Amino acid sequence: MSQATRQKIFTNLLWFFASFALAVLVWFVASVEANPVSEAGYRVAVQILTDDGMIITNNPRSSIQVFIEAQANVINLLDDEDIVVTADVRGHEAGTYTIPLEVTTSRPARADTVPAQITVILEQLVSRQKPVEVEMIAPSANFITEELLQSIVQAEVSGSLERVSAVEALRAELDLSEQREGTVDRTIQLVPVNADGNLVSDVTVTPRTVDVTVNVAQRDDVREVNVRPFILFNTLPENYEFDNLNDWEPRVVLISGSPEDLQQLGSTVDTVPISLDGRTSNFVTEVPLDLPNGDFIVLSGNGTITVDIAVREEATTISLENIPVSLIGIADDYTVQASPQVISIVLNGPLSLLDDLTAEDIQAVVDVNGLTEGISDIVPQISIKQGQVNIDVINVTLLPSQISVTVMTPTPEITAEATDVSSEP
Repeated sequence: MSQATRQKIFTNLLWFFASFALAVLVWFVASVEANPVSEAGYRVAVQILTDDGMIITNNPRSSIQVFIEAQANVINLLDDEDIVVTADVRGHEAGTYTIPLEVTTSRPARADTVPAQITVILEQLVSRQKPVEVEMIAPSANFITEELLQSIVQAEVSGSLERVSAVEALRAELDLSEQREGTVDRTIQLVPVNADGNLVSDVTVTPRTVDVTVNVAQRDDVREVNVRPFILFNTLPENYEFDNLNDWEPRVVLISGSPEDLQQLGSTVDTVPISLDGRTSNFVTEVPLDLPNGDFIVLSGNGTITVDIAVREEATTISLENIPVSLIGIADDYTVQASPQVISIVLNGPLSLLDDLTAEDIQAVVDVNGLTEGISDIVPQISIKQGQVNIDVINVTLLPSQISVTVMTPTPEITAEATDVSSEP
């Protein structure tokens, strides 16, 4: 091949590769302009990879912020499930490690994380058998419990050596405080506790529950009875009446005695009689139970009943008529008229306060201060001239309930001079 031919081939190849490179560059520029690179942030959970028999005992970050840089069409298709963040502690012994985070994506992209690493405390996973202890809150004293049966006496506790060693027992609480006669079957949660009875966290209990069975039976030497205050209503002072039995405590008591005596006791026991002699207001008293003959012991409280009794003075109703209505607050440049000018009232209240009242003791006042021309309906203010009587403890009814008040400006007087007018002939 001649030198000219070789030169021509070389020149053609050079132009070919130059054209190809230019075409690739044009395509790349067009692609970037049509599908530019962008960035997006994602919150992703961290997966910590450990060997079997090892456990993480601190609380490293459960999720981190991941920033993805890729072309727009890739960003648009990515979601949280397409991004995996791992911290690999496999092959490590127990100890504290700073582990870099690794990110993999389902599509081509550049990834960065904040933070870039996490701290992990790695310990060996251990398991121990711990005793199951059922703590029973006993029922009322008039019931007894028979032998307690439980499905397991031990359970497995797993976790770090430090946490498992702190567990003294697995406690299950059986509350029978409200239980009455019968068989109790319950499934109770097991709680890992230390020697002081406090909860031990960060351990796993297997199984997590225990099944218990216990029979609750009625005692024949203790009985639950209702309490009834015995009030002597006929001892009330004159003009006073029983208002209400507000409360008494306890309402139910436990009484111990022989089965024969308890059989005669019944289901309700009265207090000793409570006298109302001299009682003119509410009062609280403590009284014992009125128990029949027998060797009884009151197991509840101190053996006395606290009784709260309300007493009030008898009420009466009186009607007073022709009570004049007084107007106050009249401006100098106004005239005021009230209709009607007298009213009637009905008073209901304690007998001692109303017994000697007359119409002369009552004041009905209408304050017209600030009223302008026109007609207004106003409720009179009632007061009692006898200073020792508190109107607030009396129920007052007005007849009528409102007074019509008319406010007017005075009409100016018109004066005219008389003029003698004579007609011409």
